[in-house]
Amino acid sequence: MPGPASRYLQGMNISSLLNFSTFGGKGQSNSVAQAAATLSPMAQAVQRADQRVQTEVNANMAQLSAFGQLKSSVSQVQLSARALADLGATSTPTKHQSSLTDLVTAVNTAISRADTTALLPGASGAAESARRVARDLRQTMQTSDVFKVIERNPSNHTLTVNAEKLGHAVALDATRVQAALVNLGQRIDQMASTELTARGDVTDSLDLLKRHASTLQAQQSALQSAAQATSAYTSSRAGAFGYGVGAYQSNIG
Repeated sequence: MPGPASRYLQGMNISSLLNFSTFGGKGQSNSVAQAAATLSPMAQAVQRADQRVQTEVNANMAQLSAFGQLKSSVSQVQLSARALADLGATSTPTKHQSSLTDLVTAVNTAISRADTTALLPGASGAAESARRVARDLRQTMQTSDVFKVIERNPSNHTLTVNAEKLGHAVALDATRVQAALVNLGQRIDQMASTELTARGDVTDSLDLLKRHASTLQAQQSALQSAAQATSAYTSSRAGAFGYGVGAYQSNIG
């Protein structure tokens, strides 16, 4: 069962432990503190490692959060795509426009989140996966016949449905427009479904980041143990030195 000193050390973070070891504990003389500081390279090495791991932890957490949001956005794209794919021959022009607008809005959100996720520091493989999601959504939209009634904002590259062009196309050939909308819905649904499977970019990246988080947690635990060992060893050395100084001073006093 750990004693009071051991329990005290376990309750400190790595920086506190290393500061404690460097200064030899509260109440010790300057000479004792200087003796303890002779082990500072060891303490500094542990501290540098802890800072590096913490930087990775922060980046990993940001990527995990971003991919969670991206997965939610891709799921919404899938729902909107299926609604578009389910349009029947009797669907009204109003239904055509509302269903296409819902899909375009969902695609804009997913692309925006994918672009943002790709810029985050951290695992390069995850960033590349986010870029592929954005690229695949753009390509699928742009290679569809429906893209003729969709406009891109030149400033932020978001997509919008041109209601006038869509209405004109429906007036000319409603059957052809309905078939094109259904085809686009099916293609986007297939693309989103692939991303959300276990081997898709989004889901696979999430699993990879979760495994990396576990690895980083294990590294932090190991560093915490190393810091405790360093602190305990330094404190014991400083205590022994302090005892010797006190004995010497009493003998010559």
